[in-house]
Amino acid sequence: MPTKAQLSAMLDASTLSEAQREAVFLVYGMGRTRVRASLDMGVSLSCLNKLIASSYDKLG
Repeated sequence: MPTKAQLSAMLDASTLSEAQREAVFLVYGMGRTRVRASLDMGVSLSCLNKLIASSYDKLG
């Protein structure tokens, strides 16, 4: 598992959308649950899950 700094650098260098970056960072960088992250972003849990799932291919 990368550190916050490593994850942040990976996200900055990626081709992810801002929403995807935020979702991944909140869950994996900040350690928030997906439910809490979806509330923080103002999106549904389903939408958050789709953002994270669609980021896997781009992050490798």
